Amino acid sequence: MSANATGQNFAGSQAVLSVTPLSQDIGAGAADVDFNVQNLGQGTMNWTALVVLGTNWATLSGSPGTNNGTFRVSLQANNTGNSRETTVRVSSTAAGGSPIDVSITQAPASNLSVTPPTRSVSFGAGNTTFSVANSGGGTMNWNATVLSGGDWLEITSGDSGTDSGTINLSFDKNTGAQRTGTVRVTSNATATSQVDVTVVQSPAPDLLVTPSHRDLTAGSGTTTFDVSFSGGTGNQWSAEVISGNWLGITSAESGTDAGQIEVSYGSNSSDTPRNATIRFTSPDVKNAPVDVTLTQNGFTSLKVVTPNGGEIVQIGKQLRIKWQSQGLTGTIRVELFKNGSFKKTILQGQLNDGKQRWRVDGVKKGTGYQVRVVSESNGVISDLSDSSFEIVK
Repeated sequence: MSANATGQNFAGSQAVLSVTPLSQDIGAGAADVDFNVQNLGQGTMNWTALVVLGTNWATLSGSPGTNNGTFRVSLQANNTGNSRETTVRVSSTAAGGSPIDVSITQAPASNLSVTPPTRSVSFGAGNTTFSVANSGGGTMNWNATVLSGGDWLEITSGDSGTDSGTINLSFDKNTGAQRTGTVRVTSNATATSQVDVTVVQSPAPDLLVTPSHRDLTAGSGTTTFDVSFSGGTGNQWSAEVISGNWLGITSAESGTDAGQIEVSYGSNSSDTPRNATIRFTSPDVKNAPVDVTLTQNGFTSLKVVTPNGGEIVQIGKQLRIKWQSQGLTGTIRVELFKNGSFKKTILQGQLNDGKQRWRVDGVKKGTGYQVRVVSESNGVISDLSDSSFEIVK
């Protein structure tokens, strides 16, 4: 009995095919790999070898042959990042153990890998990293440089290495729009030799102050403005009055993140409106400074002079109506009241000239009458006779 390389037993009078070794592992470079063929039995054994897997990169020489011999498989360099296998089938008609498949596993080429492809970082100053690896075979030397964004992005360590390593970077605070920096890693890798990765930094937040404008009455008082940010934490801000010495900030003038300021103001004794501006600033935002404005109305007054109590007016006669005003624009309206209740509008759309006449009609005689003079542009401004007058026939 005879046995081939696979351990199979055959009759002593039969040719028996044996191929050694059955498998070989090689590096990524071009190489020649030899296999030995033997006839472990009797008689003459003619054999052939054929590449059945990997024909694109493997060629064969030394085949066909008779009895004992050697064939060679020549492999091209593996320039990919993955290992690959070549299979050669050796056959002999009528020989025991035929066919026999032998294999060659070729290692992947050195391959540069940098992960992750992008780092997203906050607008504040900080640090980040990228991991470098040789995902193939062989030895890989690499270097890293900041390709763009060098005015705010810097490699602090790990700018070169062999095979695996870590690139450490620091970045400055962003006080503007979103920005992107690029880090380029180059190597002597055969498969992938250059990789660009990016650092994307969020934009600085916006400083938000509400409302943007306040209208104030002529009298003294207080008002507030609310401060917030569109993103981030630890944002500092401050406020100051840059125009309008008639008001002041009576609360804290600075803060962190959301907050509020209180503003106190004196009365406006003039009949002319006046304006003020408060400026908010922050070193952490892209839209500072933010200005808000305040407008205080001028002092307005309206006073009925006559009839103001005690008058006696005859139906059908003219009633003289007089008033005084300050800081009042637009037209006026005159209304008639009796015992505190509205009776009728007696004049409207009148010039604010301080005097008008009304022919007394459409009313009944009696006491308890008053007139009210009203601003038609601002109905809040009005005045009623201090006391009542009497209408007679």
